[in-house]
Amino acid sequence: VETFLAFTKLPQSKMIAMRRKAIERAQEFSLQHIADKWNELFNKLRHGENRDTHLPQGL
Repeated sequence: VETFLAFTKLPQSKMIAMRRKAIERAQEFSLQHIADKWNELFNKLRHGENRDTHLPQGL
C-alpha cells in the first residue's frame, strides 16, 4: 500500500515517462515482435547475408 501511495504522488510527467517505458519494454517481448525478428533473420539467411553465423546455410 505504501509503495502504491508513493507512486501516486509522483509528478504526472514522471508517471507518463514510466508508462511509456513500460509499454516499450512490453512491445519488445511481444510475440509479434519476436516473430518479426525471426522472419527478418531467416530472410537474411535465405538471401545469403550473415554467412559467418553458425547456422546451417540450407535454410
